[in-house]
Amino acid sequence: MFNTSRSIFQDPIKANQLASLFRYGISVLISILLVRFHWTKDAVGAFEYLLLFALTFSFFWTYAYSNAILSRLAKMTETDQNQSLQQIFYQLIMIGIVMAGMVWVIMSNTNVIDTTYWSTSIFWMVALYVFVQIINPLPETIFILKKQAKSILLYQACIYAIQFGIIAVAILQSWTIQQVFQAYLLWQVARLIYLFWLVKPHQAIQWSLQKRWFLYAVPLVLHFILGSGMDYLDGHIVSWYYDEEQFLYYRYGARELPFSLLLLNALGVSMIPILSKNITDITELRYRVQRLGRWLFPVSIVFLFVAPFLFQWIYGEAFIQSAAVFNIYILIITSRILLPHVILYAKEDNRALMYFSALELIVNLVLSLILIQYWSYYGVAMATVIAFLFNRILSIWYCKKKFEIGLNAYLPVKEYALFTMLLLISFLLSYQWLLL
Repeated sequence: MFNTSRSIFQDPIKANQLASLFRYGISVLISILLVRFHWTKDAVGAFEYLLLFALTFSFFWTYAYSNAILSRLAKMTETDQNQSLQQIFYQLIMIGIVMAGMVWVIMSNTNVIDTTYWSTSIFWMVALYVFVQIINPLPETIFILKKQAKSILLYQACIYAIQFGIIAVAILQSWTIQQVFQAYLLWQVARLIYLFWLVKPHQAIQWSLQKRWFLYAVPLVLHFILGSGMDYLDGHIVSWYYDEEQFLYYRYGARELPFSLLLLNALGVSMIPILSKNITDITELRYRVQRLGRWLFPVSIVFLFVAPFLFQWIYGEAFIQSAAVFNIYILIITSRILLPHVILYAKEDNRALMYFSALELIVNLVLSLILIQYWSYYGVAMATVIAFLFNRILSIWYCKKKFEIGLNAYLPVKEYALFTMLLLISFLLSYQWLLL
C-alpha cells in the first residue's frame, strides 16, 4: 500500500486520475445533499440549470486552452513555458471579460433564466462566475504540464473539499438556493486569487504572441463547441421540452460512469505532452488503456443492474428515471476508451478535431430532436452515445490514413470487441428489467 501511495504522488497520470475521481465524488455528494434536504426539486433543478447556463459560455475556452498548453508547451524550455503561460493568462482574462459581458446582455434582455428563484442581481453574479470559470482551470493544467503529481492531488483536494463545505454550511444555516450560488461565486473568486499567486504575472502583454496563441487555439475552441458542446445543448433541449423537476431527473442521470469518464479523460490529457515529445511512447498509452479496460468494462456491466437501486436509495423513488438515463450513458465507455483524439492533439492537428466535432454535433442534434419525440429525454441520451461513437470512428480512420497509426497501436482490439459485446448484451437485459 505504501508503494502504491508513493507511485500516485510521483506519477502525474495516476495523480490526475485520482484527483478527477475525488472531484466527481464531491459533486455526487453535493447532488445528494441538495436533493435530500430542505430545497425542493424545482429549486435544485433551477440551480443546476443556472450552473449549466454559466458553463455553456465557459467550458470550451477552458478545455481548448488547457489542451493547447499541454500539446504545445511540452516541447518548450521552462523559461519559454513560463513566458507563454503569462501571455495565455492575460488572453484568458480578456476573453473572460468579453464572455461575461455577453452573458450579462443575454440574461438582461431575454427570459432564459426563470427569476422565480432568483433576484435580478443574479445577472451580474452569473456573468462574474463565467469570467472566473474561464480562467480558473489553469492551475491543474500547469501542474500536469510540469508533472507535479503531488500538487495536482493537494490542489484539487483542497478546492473541492471547500466546495463540499459550502453546501454543508448552507444546510446547517438553511440558506436559500440563491445564497448557495453566491457562496459558489466567492469560492471561484478565491481560486482566482490563488491563480494570480501561482502565475505571478509581471510581463507586458506581447500582442504578436497573443495573436499567435489565439489563432492556434481557435480550432480547438471550435472543436469543443461543436463536440463537447452537445452535452450542454442536450440539457437546454430537455429544459425546453420539460419543467425544472423533469430536467433534474435528466440532469442527474446524464452522467457517464465516473470511473470511465474521469480516468480515461485524465489519461488522455496526461498523455498529450508525452506523445507530443515522442509519438513512439504510444505503447505506454496502449498499456494503460488495456489495464483500465480490464476492470472498467466489468464495473460498467455491474452498474447497469445496480444503478436503479442506487438512484432510488440515494435520491428517492422518483429518480428511477435518472437511472434509465444513466444506463444509456454507460454505453459511452465503448467509445470513450478509444483515444485517437490524443494522437491528433499530440500532432497538433486541430483542424481535424474541429471538423470531426462539427459532424458529431450535426448527428447529435438531428438525432436528439428526432428521438426526443418518440423516447422522451432517453432519446437525447441515446443520440449522444451514437454521435460520440461516430466521432471516434472518423478519428480512428483519419489517424490510420494520415499518420499510419492503426487502432491496434493504442487499443487491444480483441479484448475490446469481447467486452463491448458483453456490455451491449447486459444493457439490453437491464433495459428489459427496468421496463418490468
